[in-house]
Formats: sequence, structure tokens, C-alpha cells
Amino acid sequence: MAELKSYSCPKCGGFLDVDRDRDTFDCPFCGASFNVLDFHREELIDEARKQAYDGRKAQALEKYEYLLSKNPDDFNLLYEYACAVDGVDALKKLKIDTDNPKNDHKQLRGLLRNDQKFMQGTWSEYFTKLYEVVTFSNKYHELVAQREEINAKAKRIANTCESKGATWTGAVIFGILGFISAFSITSRNNKYYPSSDIRTMWPMLVYFVLLAGIIIATVFANKKKQQKYEEEKAQRDSEYKAVKDQSDSFYRNEVEPAYKKYKQALSELDALKPSEADIAAAKTRTVSKKPVKPAPASKNPVCIKCGAGLTLDNENKLYVCSHCGVSYDYENFVGSSVSKGRKELMSGEFELAEKWFSQTLEEDPGDFEANRGMILCAGKWRDFPDIRLNEKLKFAEWPKIEERLKAAKENSNYNNLEYFEEFQKMLEPVKTYHELAGKEDQESLFARLTAQKSFKLRYKVFAGMDRKYRTTYLNKPLLALSEKEKRENLRTALGCGDFVAADREYVQLLMNHPNDAEALRARVLCAGRWKTIDEISLGQKMSDGLLNQISGRIKIAKDNSSWDYYMYYELFGDVADILRENFKALQQKESYEAKRKIFEDQLQEVMLRLSEKDKELFDFEKEKSETK
Repeated sequence: MAELKSYSCPKCGGFLDVDRDRDTFDCPFCGASFNVLDFHREELIDEARKQAYDGRKAQALEKYEYLLSKNPDDFNLLYEYACAVDGVDALKKLKIDTDNPKNDHKQLRGLLRNDQKFMQGTWSEYFTKLYEVVTFSNKYHELVAQREEINAKAKRIANTCESKGATWTGAVIFGILGFISAFSITSRNNKYYPSSDIRTMWPMLVYFVLLAGIIIATVFANKKKQQKYEEEKAQRDSEYKAVKDQSDSFYRNEVEPAYKKYKQALSELDALKPSEADIAAAKTRTVSKKPVKPAPASKNPVCIKCGAGLTLDNENKLYVCSHCGVSYDYENFVGSSVSKGRKELMSGEFELAEKWFSQTLEEDPGDFEANRGMILCAGKWRDFPDIRLNEKLKFAEWPKIEERLKAAKENSNYNNLEYFEEFQKMLEPVKTYHELAGKEDQESLFARLTAQKSFKLRYKVFAGMDRKYRTTYLNKPLLALSEKEKRENLRTALGCGDFVAADREYVQLLMNHPNDAEALRARVLCAGRWKTIDEISLGQKMSDGLLNQISGRIKIAKDNSSWDYYMYYELFGDVADILRENFKALQQKESYEAKRKIFEDQLQEVMLRLSEKDKELFDFEKEKSETK
């Protein structure tokens, strides 16, 4: 931020100390801490709006993200952010126009579907309904466009086969010109022969015979033409009626129900819109201050000025030093680096996204979202739909893409391995197309055409797989269940060996409770494909990727757990080390049998202590969840 002027404490009137690195204001007299938004909220919002109006959408959205990081439950700010994502027109009116058929609200739908601030925050019910309204609106406008196409087809049919009436032009022209010619010849012959002589009259006789023949032929032709027109008209009327019936049926069965569903959702959305009193009440709603449990200095965040431990203030989203009074922004200590990387990726900030994804992979090399994000960053693609056979492929860094695909396959568990293998297959024709760009020889043109066809087929297959995996990892929060029901469902999924579903939902649980011991333990079990601790054995098939994932999650659990569970994860780390040593020895088949007994004894000794600690941990967490 720019250098700030002096500020007075609203509580005691003393001058505030400004920590520009953390965007906080601290009072050295009464110990109060204030957020930057307490003084600059409107200025920052005006700045974000101006950036959006000037076409600097990425910078504007970044500003809104910053504002929401300080106050994620501000309804007006959330709605304005949604308007900014939807477009400048929506931001200027501060209204999302769902009646406009030209706006498909694609970016807005992506935001409402994927951003947890909207789907799980205080106002999640309203924004979930808004997503429903936008989706229904899109569907309705698509159906209206389809019906208009059917009506246009009916109109084209109605305008064909028009009757042009009987045609007498030829007979009339012949009658006039023939009569003039015959009369002229007759007049000339009359000079030499009597008028009753056949030699004088023959031109007129011939003229009348020919005229009669032409009249008869014209009558016959017009009759046939009229008959053909009647047949075509009957066929046209039949086709027109069929298309019109199709249009009416489409309206009754598709358009009208979609319109009613859209209007119903719109009405429900209006009913859910909070009043100013509700918004004000949410801002002043008190939240019990829950300090972080004491832990070793290496586990708890400490004050960078005096070294004392920090206490978490949930109400103001700050870590506060009880010794010197300095406060620090909450998100500097908590939050998912992979979610931050995802946001930067969607904004096109590939370098920043890579840093966040790399940080995640250092802790968990098998993390699906981080591996996927790293591949997209190398290709300069914000998301999978950005992958197209066009001139933008020149920006892709193909050596990095191949390197990251290889790393993803090596470090992923077998559930995710299939995804990255299909990803690689889908990218093969993309790379071929890029390498042949600019080559005009017959062989290259044929190879590019083949690559296009191959990409089209593989893209369709991979699109379904990508949607399935993204839904699995991002879009299925357990919003409607109680805390007890959620945990029971998660334990059932883990006990049945559904590790993907269990891991996905435990991730959702950790987003709200980053120190939850049961969830941290379960994610370690999911990484090892173990239903319970008792399933850990040397006979399980292992790989470097799987072992790295287990070790990474143990490290995450140790870093996020309280001191009570620190020794538990130390024992789990010992188990992981034994499994790794056993895996290395297994590669050297000649000397493995001699070492196997040693590894079995070591594992048995550690597992006895781990099982004892595990029972204590699991029973405690289960009892705690049931009493909530």
C-alpha cells in the first residue's frame, strides 16, 4: 500500500501504529486493532469500480478479492463482486440482468459454482439460489432461440410455392404481331388479286389457324401448371402444419415449463434477498473468541516483532499478540495454497498460480488440483476449455507440460492416474497440430487434419472425465447435513473403501476446521488406501508417488494439529519411513528376504504404539462430534 497518514484510535483517541505489511492499525495505548477497511472501505471500492469501468477487469476483481478477504460476510460487497464478474453493465446498474438473452453469464456461473465464499458463506442460500436463477435463465433463453429457429423454418415454408397466375403473354404477343404481319401481306396481295381470291386471303387464314392452336396449347399448359401448383401447395401446407405443430408442442412442453421454473426461482430469489437490517445484523453479529491452543513455538504463529505467541481473534479475522498488541492478517497464516493458486489461474496470472501450486506440491506431491493446475500453467490455459487448436498454442511451454504430466502420473494415486493419462493422450494431437503450424506441404496438411479429428474425439472423452473429477474435488459440499451426520457419512465412506469420496469430503471439512484431528488422520488413511490402521502392512503394493503422498499428508497433519496429537503423527511418520525402506529393499530382490524380518519387527513395534494412540484419538474425536 501507499504510505499512510496518521490515524486516531476510535476507542481511546490515541495515535495508531500502522503495520503496512499487514494492512492493520494497532493502538499502543489501549491495545485495540483495526482493519484497513475500517478506514478505507469506500475508497477501495471506488477504485475497484473505476478499474472495471476502464476495462481493467483483472485488477478490479483482484481488488474485490482483497476487500472480501478482510470481510468475507459483507453481502453488498459479495453482490457487487458478482456484478463485476458478470460485466461492466451489471456493475454500473448493480443488478444482474437475467432477462437479457445475449448474456450467458458464463463467468458468473463459474464464480457462484466454485467460490466457497458464495457457496458456503453466511449468504450461501441467496447465492445458491442466484446460481439456480442464472442457470434457469440460460436454459429458457436457449429454448426460446430454438423455438424461433423452428418458427423461421415455418415462415420459409409459407413463403414458397406462391401462385403466379395463368400465363397468356406468348399468345397475346403472337396475336398482335401475327395479325399485323398477316394483314400487311393480305393488303399487298390485294393489289394483284381480287379480294375473294384465295391467294389474297391465305395469310389471314394461316394466322387464325395458328392463333387457335396457340390459344389451345396455352390453356392446356396453364391447366397443368395450376394442377402442379395445387399439389405443391398441399404438400407445403402439410409441411407448414407439421412444423407449426412442432413449434407449439415445443413451447408447451419445453419453453413454457422452463419459463415458469425460471420465474419461480426468480421469485424465490427476491424473497431470499436480505434486508438492510439483516445485513447490518450480520456485520455486528458476535462470534466467540476462540484462542489457539498453546503449542511448541515451531507449531504456533509467533509475533515477528517480539516473538510472543499469537492469539486468533475469529471476530475480526486477526492474529493478535497479547504481549505487544500488534495484529496480523488472518490469511497470512491459514488458508489453502491450492485455492489461492486456482484463483490466480482463473485470472490468467500463471506465474503467481505456479508459486501457490508449487507450495502445495512441496507438502503433497500427489495433490490432484495442484498437479492439474501446474500443467495448465505451463500451457497458459486458465482451465481445460481454453485448450483449442489455434494460434495461442505458441505460448504453451511443451517441455514443461511433458515434465509436469510425468510428475503428476508418478506422484498420483491410482484413482487419479487415469485422469492424467487421458490428459496426456488428449494433448498429443494438440502438440502435433502446433508443431505442423505454418507447413503447407501435402503430408503436413494431412497430418494436421488427422490431428484435428483425433483432438475432437479425445477432447469429448476427456471433457466428461474432467467434469467428473472437478465435481468430485470441488463441487459437492455437504451443506444440508448436520455436523454429526457429515462425520458419520465420512466414516462410512472410509470404512467402505470409497477413498475418493471420503478424501473429498474431509477436504471440505478441513476448509472450515483446519485443525480437525479426525479429518487430518482420515486424509492420511485415504492417501495410503487404508480403511483402518490395522490394514497397514508390508504386503501392500507401494510406489514412490504413493509414499510421497502419505508423507506429505503426515507433514500437513503434524503442522496443523494441536500438541496433544503431535506424538501420534510422529509415530505415523515412523511407519511411513519403514514402508519406504521396505519399498527400496524390495527393488533389490536378492537381499530383500534377509531384511524383511527386520522390517516386520520394526513395523509391529511401532504399530502397537500407533494403534493405542489411534484408538485414543478416534474415540475422542467421535465423542466430541456427537456432543456438538
